[in-house]
Amino acid sequence: MSSPQAHPEFQPRLVPAQSDGRTGCGELDYGSLFRAVPSPCVVLDAALVIQDCNDAYLKAVSRSRKELVGTSLDDALPSQPAGPETVAGSEPVADTVRRAVRSALDTGRSVVVGLQRYEIDAGRSEAETGGRHYWIGTAVPVPTSSGTRRHVLYNVHDVTSLVPHLATALSEPLEPAGRQARAAVVAATAVAEQSQLFDLALETQRQLGIAVQEVMLPAEVPLSVREAVEIAVRYQPASDALRVGGDWYDVADLGQGRLAVAVGDVVGHGLRAAAIMGQLRSALSALTVADVGPAAAMTALDRVARHSPDATASTAVKVVIDPALDLAIYSSAGHLPPLILREDGTIHTMNQALGPPLAVTQKVVSRPLGTAMLRAGDTMVLYTDGLVERRGEALDVGIARLADALVRLRELDVDSIADRLLSELPPRSSLRDDIALIVLRV
Repeated sequence: MSSPQAHPEFQPRLVPAQSDGRTGCGELDYGSLFRAVPSPCVVLDAALVIQDCNDAYLKAVSRSRKELVGTSLDDALPSQPAGPETVAGSEPVADTVRRAVRSALDTGRSVVVGLQRYEIDAGRSEAETGGRHYWIGTAVPVPTSSGTRRHVLYNVHDVTSLVPHLATALSEPLEPAGRQARAAVVAATAVAEQSQLFDLALETQRQLGIAVQEVMLPAEVPLSVREAVEIAVRYQPASDALRVGGDWYDVADLGQGRLAVAVGDVVGHGLRAAAIMGQLRSALSALTVADVGPAAAMTALDRVARHSPDATASTAVKVVIDPALDLAIYSSAGHLPPLILREDGTIHTMNQALGPPLAVTQKVVSRPLGTAMLRAGDTMVLYTDGLVERRGEALDVGIARLADALVRLRELDVDSIADRLLSELPPRSSLRDDIALIVLRV
């Protein structure tokens, strides 16, 4: 076998800092980030060949990266004690993990591998562990930007320290009543730890989705746009692991003093939604660079969305602003209406060009075009539903709350308005949705 190498997709990548400070550092090396994750992780391709493993995994199995990368799944797992004392039953651990990885690739869903017992010499004393360790694992599918699943992140959690009584019980012969009690301990421990690891797996998916968002959203607002208008852009990830992924924004300079802004929202959540978000945002960005007007751009984006079932019912709104003419033209594909805060404190709702969401009609339909006056001193806000939506409440109520906040905050600069809106308007619960937000003032 040739010298093992990690797959190119898992080589370290440097991502520039965002202009609004979202990364909080000059650049972020995702290869180093993966290797520093404290939970042991292995990346496998569709052929179950190891593409990479982090430092925590190497430490857990007392192996080097050179020994493991490029080898098979079996080589990633420590040895398993033979005999009936194996926690997960008679099936070899490698077979159990292999089935979990295959299932994750086939279904696109995370698969939990139950409590497993291994013989590991990772520098712990025999008095502490007896050389026997207990793991629970999760196989997490990692889709590409096109939505295909070619890799799986296999994450493990060592629960040895949490179940010392279990290790003792498994090594001692028992009477029937004792065996029944031992089985209850095993079942209870497995359920509790699988639940904990399921939460960890969801958080892993959320962090991966956030990374996708960070890479796909614009790195910074063009300087020429900042010279033409005051503008603040924000992306706030969801707090719930299940809800990462579908919101986006875009800002572009069209030349001759004109600029275009857009926001959108993909139905659904998770890494799949993040991937679809990237496709739609990139498509609309290309249409904008080609100076395709808002209505024609929404029509073309509808055609793009029809090529992916997961893009059905996604929403977007695009606005082209010409400060020299005090004019904004726009078109919406089922998206919430942008708001204009007039310099005199009144609110104008941009709801004259509302078409259906993307790919929900039987045929592609022409999209409507609306216009609005946008004079010097006016402030425009584009947003996604995470900013205004609350459980059990009509969206109109949330939009009215946003309008009231804009009037109240109108003396502030756009960056301060954006920050205050994000801190004051979203629900206080722990299940907040992700939010894309643009605040600009001409």
